[in-house]
Amino acid sequence: MPTELWDIERRLWLEGENFFAEHMTEDAVMVFPEPVGILRGDAILRGLRGTPRWTSVDAANLEAVKRRDLAVLAYRAIGKSEGRAPYEALCMSTYERRKGDWRIAGHQQTPV
Repeated sequence: MPTELWDIERRLWLEGENFFAEHMTEDAVMVFPEPVGILRGDAILRGLRGTPRWTSVDAANLEAVKRRDLAVLAYRAIGKSEGRAPYEALCMSTYERRKGDWRIAGHQQTPV
């Protein structure tokens, strides 16, 4: 599995709206714990505006499957940021390669 995908995944946790816009499909679907819930496309980007990002993320139990222009990453994440309790979740992301670039098309988090 290319480390490029794991790097994009890590940076999605740490960076903001601009990084997401550059690395997601326009019709991406993401599922977060309530109160956020299910977001699609531009709603994902709007949801990121003004939201503090994590300062670090640790990932364990890394699993990946890649088929030509599709890849799935699964892992256990612990996001950390000053002034907030660590956030731990089981995560899965689906990537699609479009015109040579990997873009996230789906993401789901299950809090632990």
